[in-house]
Amino acid sequence: MEYTFVMIRPGAIRRKKLDFILYRIAEIGLNVEYCEYKMLTPEFIYEHYAHLLDESIPRDVFDRTMAENLSGQVIGMIVSGENAVLKMRELIGPSNVKKAIEEYPDSIRALGDPNNNPDNLIHASDSVESATKEIERFFNIDIKDNKQKFLQPKSIKK
Repeated sequence: MEYTFVMIRPGAIRRKKLDFILYRIAEIGLNVEYCEYKMLTPEFIYEHYAHLLDESIPRDVFDRTMAENLSGQVIGMIVSGENAVLKMRELIGPSNVKKAIEEYPDSIRALGDPNNNPDNLIHASDSVESATKEIERFFNIDIKDNKQKFLQPKSIKK
């Protein structure tokens, strides 16, 4: 059993894609163990995406990501299952929506946005290590100590 962090962004909520995303997660055999609505802060976003600023993301893309993530509530989720990290990454497709549409037409990022909006609908951890850090950051917990507390009854807090 593996756990990963998934975050549904405000644009997906505004465009009423939540049911579509949850269905796709269940369809590949993964389970949403816990989820919570939250308003993000600029500090959280800088910490969450800091590695991208150092590596590969142009500043204008980061600024657009910041604006999108601050535009409304996000839904953070702990998702579980066999090979959960890899399965979620394959399910969401590449971060470049145009590439997702062309090369991964069944991905959430391709199917979830027929108008080719450049903003991603969803984030998913890229490794088990990242998932642990992102779960701890989003939910402000130590997942190792609180796994039973957070992975028991399924609930949505708003």
